[in-house]
Amino acid sequence: MKAKTSKYGTLIAPQLNAPYHQHFFVFRLDTQIDGVKNSVVEVNTVPEEKGPQNPYHNGYYTVAKTFKNELEAARSLNLASARTWRIVNPNSKNYLGQPVSYKILAEANCVPYAYDDSSLVKRAGFIKNHLHVTKFDPDEMYATGKYPNQHKGGDGLTKYIQADRNIETRILSSGIRSAFITSRELKIGRSCPSTTSAFS
Repeated sequence: MKAKTSKYGTLIAPQLNAPYHQHFFVFRLDTQIDGVKNSVVEVNTVPEEKGPQNPYHNGYYTVAKTFKNELEAARSLNLASARTWRIVNPNSKNYLGQPVSYKILAEANCVPYAYDDSSLVKRAGFIKNHLHVTKFDPDEMYATGKYPNQHKGGDGLTKYIQADRNIETRILSSGIRSAFITSRELKIGRSCPSTTSAFS
């Protein structure tokens, strides 16, 4: 008898289906890089325009932007521009005269496949972005709010950033979201892939 298969998972034994699913992790960082007045900078790579300054048509450079308010700092990765973020202290310089910083490496990631009106996205709206930056508030501890299983949605980071507070050279909290998809296969011989999020 041929086993039935489902497009929502992988058959791993007769009548046993391993459903596809996603893991979302958020890391709250209350940074103090050479002091408490930190900022977050987004860096994107752009190609140089064709012309005398780019004779071989392969030049490119990076463009940095410092976030000023919370709403503009709800951001997602962009493979096309190799987007990264740095947490900096503009008032503290290294020996080259550059602001000291840590780069956020949100390497293993994906997007949520649930719709906006799903219970998941309503209660955990932060998963729609890979980065949130907020002004530090000890009462804003949890990305989904204090009671994610009880509220109908709209709490947590998605609510906090609506205040659109100034975040330039302030005491900050940064929420870094990492995610990956698990699709089990017999030949892999393990139940979960590994993932990393780091800082350099």
